[in-house]
Amino acid sequence: MIQKYLLNNHKGFTLVELLFAMLILSIVAVATLTTFTGTQKNANTQDEVVKAQQNLKIAMIFLTKDIQMAGFLVPVTTPAIETTPNNLSGGQILTLTTATISQDVARLVSPTTVVNTPGTYFKFTLASAEMVNLFSAGDTVRLIRSPDHEQRIDRLFEVGTSPTATTLNIKGFTANIIYTEADLLVKTASGNPARIDYDLNNDELRRSIDGAAPQTIAKDISAVDLEYITNSGKVIAVRVTLTATAFNFKQKANKNRQLAKLISLKND
Repeated sequence: MIQKYLLNNHKGFTLVELLFAMLILSIVAVATLTTFTGTQKNANTQDEVVKAQQNLKIAMIFLTKDIQMAGFLVPVTTPAIETTPNNLSGGQILTLTTATISQDVARLVSPTTVVNTPGTYFKFTLASAEMVNLFSAGDTVRLIRSPDHEQRIDRLFEVGTSPTATTLNIKGFTANIIYTEADLLVKTASGNPARIDYDLNNDELRRSIDGAAPQTIAKDISAVDLEYITNSGKVIAVRVTLTATAFNFKQKANKNRQLAKLISLKND
């Protein structure tokens, strides 16, 4: 009897029940999609913010290093900061000067007499083995007189082979000169003083050495604001405020992040 009832029970879903089920599934699907889309937009926005913050940190690291060393071993008559724009918009350029981009510097500890024989190597004694290790064969260097930071000979010299623990061989001299204790040897491949230019081009912070093609330091930098602190008319510090732009995918608008720092010149 029971078997006969089961065989004759052909009742299925009605059209209304199917439509209701489809409506429920649609609501669930839309809710799931909305949640996923919102989550994805938040994740994309967070990625943009993280990237912007990383660009700000990289840009500030470069600016801090170069501003701190502005004026390093340059003649007292040469300004550490040649141009002082309030910002880098509209093609304005921040120009810094330094004797060496690499900041590799050694101090002489004994007199050395050189003569006008450009192909002859002369031996210079440095203060420590660590200073000797800053230089390699073929490096171009300058010898700078302390304390006025002038060059005794206005040209580049070349480091040779066969250094010892405390000496370097250097050639390229075109005059008879005596270098004395406390004179400084600096590594450089540029003019004297070296020039570092910063500019902002299409939201890219760029850095150029002695007029060479600029290299991009950080992207998505929308503004660089500069404020100069002076003492007796001389710049002693720069307050740098960087603004980076990140896109907010949820609000469909740009989102700004800022990083500010007061940077003191350490070698004016």
